[in-house]
Amino acid sequence: MWKKQRKILNHSFSQKRIDSYSRVFIDEAESLAYRLSKLVVRRNRDVQNVVLTCFTNTICRTLFDVKYEMDIETHVKELDRLLGNVARRGVRWFSHWSTPTSSVTEEFEKSWSYGKQIGGDIISEKRRQLAEIKELTEVGIDLERTKETFMLDNILERPEFTDQRAMSELLLFIIAGSETSSSTLLFTFIALAIYPDIQERLYEDVVKVCGLDGPVTLEHLSHVEYVERVIKETLRIFAVAPILGRYIQEDLDIGDMVLPKGSTVFLNVIHTHRNAKYWPDPLKFDPDRFLQKNASKIVPFSFIPFSHGFRNCIGHKYAMTSLKITLITIIRKVKIFTAYKTIGEVRVKSHFTLRPMMGWKLWFEARS
Repeated sequence: MWKKQRKILNHSFSQKRIDSYSRVFIDEAESLAYRLSKLVVRRNRDVQNVVLTCFTNTICRTLFDVKYEMDIETHVKELDRLLGNVARRGVRWFSHWSTPTSSVTEEFEKSWSYGKQIGGDIISEKRRQLAEIKELTEVGIDLERTKETFMLDNILERPEFTDQRAMSELLLFIIAGSETSSSTLLFTFIALAIYPDIQERLYEDVVKVCGLDGPVTLEHLSHVEYVERVIKETLRIFAVAPILGRYIQEDLDIGDMVLPKGSTVFLNVIHTHRNAKYWPDPLKFDPDRFLQKNASKIVPFSFIPFSHGFRNCIGHKYAMTSLKITLITIIRKVKIFTAYKTIGEVRVKSHFTLRPMMGWKLWFEARS
């Protein structure tokens, strides 16, 4: 099932399609940079709100071709509640959503009802768009828009996707995509604020390649290698997907034991990423670990922020492109500060994705 489903979705995450999303990435990044420049006080919720808004809008616009208007305070509150319930239900959470007879708690039903509202609104808007495009095409109007196919278009046009399945896929990308990207960016902010020398080096590298102003281009991305290294080092220390689950289809001999067919195993990603056996001085934030000349020192499978193999994260290239454009745009506009003094002070918890137990503790100052 997953192979067929993935094949349908792969088109939306090809490099060509990701490149076509760049204008949206830039647009939302510029909006986010402006809003962050106004957050000069240490109000954690405000920071989370504006970053989550950016990535939610980005996903809706690029994958669904819909700009979803939301009450962000309600959205963050309900998303927090939904993610908390999901985390408590375990890793195989979508099965509870897609099976009407599942025994679910009243709390889960309440939080899921908000998810259904979002999904229903977006699907209704997309069906309206598709019907309008079909009418125009039938009367001979060749719209440029009709030459593009968005992920949600593909899903809704296939009979095997019921509205319930379509909603599950849609919400998976909205919730998982916006939450993981926003948490990654916020943890990057914390790391850069703790290490102001790295923040300044990043700023200088970005300005050297991209200039002080003007939009980021795809060509820029291949010349700002330090940006990618900063994001990778953030993903190493703060693995936003701290645990991965996998179902064992056949007996698997891993040396000192055999994992039996039919069992489920969990991979402790954050422990692996912070293991001194693989990463010397693991709590030191050092983007140069990912220099090309150091690649041979990285033990295979010791860095798996997007999982690995056939079932790796389908959106990993999308996420990295979006994060790089967003970070480049923001670092040119603001300086980043935090109340945390060391990486070790940032105690974390799993809330579907990784979160700081004591809040984000971030504030910003517009660059002159």
